[in-house]
Amino acid sequence: MPNQSTNQMIGPFQLLHQMSSDALVATWHARDMNLDREVVLLLLSLQLADRVADVPELLRQSEQLTHLRHAHLLPPYAVMQLDGQIAIATEYLSSPTLTATLQIRDRLPWDEMLALLQPLCAGLDYMHSLNIVHAHIHPDVIHLDTEQGVLLTGLMPPALASQRADFSPPSTRFLAYQAPEVWQAGMIGAQTDVYALGCLVYEVLRGEPLFTGRTLAAVQQARLRGPRFPTAWPEKLADEVEVILRTAVAPDPAERYASAGAFYQALYDFTEATAQAKQHVAKPPVLWSRVLPLLTWLLITLIVLGAIFVAVTWGSR
Repeated sequence: MPNQSTNQMIGPFQLLHQMSSDALVATWHARDMNLDREVVLLLLSLQLADRVADVPELLRQSEQLTHLRHAHLLPPYAVMQLDGQIAIATEYLSSPTLTATLQIRDRLPWDEMLALLQPLCAGLDYMHSLNIVHAHIHPDVIHLDTEQGVLLTGLMPPALASQRADFSPPSTRFLAYQAPEVWQAGMIGAQTDVYALGCLVYEVLRGEPLFTGRTLAAVQQARLRGPRFPTAWPEKLADEVEVILRTAVAPDPAERYASAGAFYQALYDFTEATAQAKQHVAKPPVLWSRVLPLLTWLLITLIVLGAIFVAVTWGSR
């Protein structure tokens, strides 16, 4: 059960309280007694792990995660077998998650959304270049740290990420971010994370998930029905935003953006095009801007000459 408290030891880790649990993985807030640091500890039963993938391969993939080096990723720092379980330890963060931020602010303006998205996409492109897919992106795994900036957490072995849904139905909130191929036993890839990013951008801008429902069945039905976008966006965003998001959350992975970076670039290009359009409207044409000072000078000259003419005429009388 979540929030279950204990002082049990497993290897060098003291289990403080259970954060979450499903059929495959138990997630604990723990303390690494060797390093005297708080950690998030994922515990996976070897017996269940064997049903997901070959255990040595699962360990190899987990170990690979510890070698990731990117400013906006928080990978595990240790992987080991303990008491018949695979233990994956990651630094515990006390910084607020995006979920907590949205609970306070409801939504973020466009510029802040882009500032949030850029480092996420950079980190994901780095992961994807190494054939590692997150497959579990949602606001809870995105931390906003005052010193390190945006940090993506929740990394797990690809074999586990791709098969977890078969063993453990997610909450309605997590399901709203999972691409169709995760549930259709398809091959997950970079486009799986692009789908989640599309859902993320929608929620950040609108203050509500793209797919909603009180039950898993209701959320699944909303996903099958397809996204329903608003008739009016905040900040007077143009229809192009809907086109970009529809591409990101297309049911077919092949129809989505090829990479997280490509998705970000589409949004950034839209921002630049909008700014240039506003600039064009605000500024007068170049020719007129050159002629206007000349006409002003001529008008002043005529007024002065007219005043002189009137003065001379009245003086001659």
